[in-house]
Amino acid sequence: MHRQRKTHQQEDSDVTNAENNRIIRRKAFVNKNIVAKKSGSLAANAPASVENLQKIGFNKDDAMKYSTAYEIYQSAKVQAQREDVMDGFGSNGGEEFLSYLQTGESMIIGKDKTWNQWYDNIAGRMLRIQNDDGSWSGHHCISSPVFCTATCVLILSVSNDADKLVRQGEVK
Repeated sequence: MHRQRKTHQQEDSDVTNAENNRIIRRKAFVNKNIVAKKSGSLAANAPASVENLQKIGFNKDDAMKYSTAYEIYQSAKVQAQREDVMDGFGSNGGEEFLSYLQTGESMIIGKDKTWNQWYDNIAGRMLRIQNDDGSWSGHHCISSPVFCTATCVLILSVSNDADKLVRQGEVK
């Protein structure tokens, strides 16, 4: 039997629907967590454990998914800031710069309390490796000065987008 291939528009629609569903689920998680902590059902510093998520109304499967996602974020945030990771391969390439940008954006969206410390560290690092002409270059893989400079400018100005990034993560 011949299966009809999806059009690009149908594929885009599938991606959009999946992304919308992911956003809806994330907002439900955040909303339930906020309500539970404000009402006293959970302590303000209660971890996003399976047990606590089930207490506030998540079924076991969803509680496991959200708890795992939270733990992965916490671990990735720590790993991304390790000195050996920040140093890349001993020199910087565009992929390190992208990693720094994504780390900063995710910390802002997640309203991470360690964001200011991370930003101070990365801003100092960016200024130390800046070229004399004001640009940045990659020294392996992605090495384009245009790409690297643009990405570094985005890293250094990521706080300018903080309000927009936080709104993306807000519960409507």
